[in-house]
Amino acid sequence: MTTTRGGVRGDWLLLRREAAELAAELHGARIRDAGVLADGRFALAFGGRGGDRLLVFDPFGPQPSALLERGELAIGAEPGWVRPLAAALIGWTVIDVSSIRGDRVLILELGRGSQFGVRSEGRFVAELIPRFGNLLALRGETIVALARQFTRAENEVREALPGRRYQPPPPPPPHPERGALEAALADVIDDPAALRRLPLIVYRDPEDGRMIGAHLVDLPGYAQARVERRASLLEVLAESHGQGRRAALEAKMARRRERVLRALAKAEQGALAEAQALRERLTAGEERERLLAWGNALYAHLNEVPARAERFTPPSQPDLTVTLDPELDAKGNAAAFFARYRKLSSAMPHMERRLAELERRLEQLATLRWECERVAPEDLADVEAAVMMLSRPRAKARERANGTRKRKLLTVELASGARMLIGRSPSENAQLTFEVAGAEDLWFHAKGVPGAHVILRPPPGCESDAEDIELAARAAALHSKSRQSASVAVDYTKRKRVRKQHGAPPGLVWYDGERTIHVTPG
Repeated sequence: MTTTRGGVRGDWLLLRREAAELAAELHGARIRDAGVLADGRFALAFGGRGGDRLLVFDPFGPQPSALLERGELAIGAEPGWVRPLAAALIGWTVIDVSSIRGDRVLILELGRGSQFGVRSEGRFVAELIPRFGNLLALRGETIVALARQFTRAENEVREALPGRRYQPPPPPPPHPERGALEAALADVIDDPAALRRLPLIVYRDPEDGRMIGAHLVDLPGYAQARVERRASLLEVLAESHGQGRRAALEAKMARRRERVLRALAKAEQGALAEAQALRERLTAGEERERLLAWGNALYAHLNEVPARAERFTPPSQPDLTVTLDPELDAKGNAAAFFARYRKLSSAMPHMERRLAELERRLEQLATLRWECERVAPEDLADVEAAVMMLSRPRAKARERANGTRKRKLLTVELASGARMLIGRSPSENAQLTFEVAGAEDLWFHAKGVPGAHVILRPPPGCESDAEDIELAARAAALHSKSRQSASVAVDYTKRKRVRKQHGAPPGLVWYDGERTIHVTPG
């Protein structure tokens, strides 16, 4: 059995060992329910005092598997084949579990007694073969229900249809490496009890402890691995599956994080381009004073401007040269200058306001980019909601409701009896500042950079002392974009001097009355 970063790949020998362990675990257990889990795997539920035991099959994944888990059968959306297969299995009792020699096919032998004392028998077959997996319920040799149907026209080797005789899949071709493993286990392959007693050899990455291989015999290629012996293959498979799910979740979260960062970068590029265009227009707007001066100069010397002149220098202002439209007279040129002056004057306040909005938007985008990079996976949805709110302000209330989760706040108890609280996400920053903190509590934030909100609540009846203020400031520096700096400026003020930014995502605020302290993050 080898592993990828995401989990363990097994061979038929390990499936045979798993069958032996399942036979011991499930003998006499009754199938209480069956169905598809939320993640798409098919499960048989066996009741018990400790909660349901679930025998979970993933026949259609890249690494088909069967796992024994604890939990409840939370039914997800079901394909059409699930209910007939479940109906054919519910109520039956497991008599034995075995596997087909040389292939990854697991068989549950089932029995059920009738009201007349006549016992009927059936089988549940899980073909855990990559790209060709299937699940089938049999009565005798007849297929009663199955997950994947195909005819001989679709499969030259065999057919699988309800009411037809079951034909096992053809055995895989011989392989030298598998042959050596089979030879090493020849004495126990057909003895489930002896096979179950063999210790499992597990290989782990020496650095992070991740499982990288396992088998019943020593495997080549793992000389540098850390080796341990385990008694239960079912436990090893459960650990491997958990490792695989964590790796898959990490990969999924990395893709989500990358999508958010791309959206933020796109929004930032658009805001920067618009801001640059506005700055250029505002720079051009400086000519309005020149236009005013030209218009006034022409009106002061209307009778002195030559007809069809292209330039005119007023005698009283030798350093001023007016560029004229030769098609217009002096009065017409002056009127044109005043019209352009009024147009620029009326547009400039709008451009200045828009530029201020864009600069504030860029600050918000920078904060959200930092939040996206720093938050834990469970808080990424909070950042996604904040980004959505920034791009769609009307969705604000709905996105806030969807993105907020109640959980225990990150709290540090200080030696003085004071309490320090630290925000871990945009909505938690807002929650701390505007729902948890009292008006007289101190609020801390790294100056001029994205960072977490930190609240310092002194002991009852006391004021915050200098030592606690420094500790809170160091925490705010540590939970900020400047955490790698040797010295960080941190602002602090009373919570009542902090207010929300109108129309901004959660956690973005304005404040006044602040003091600034320079500290080392820690």
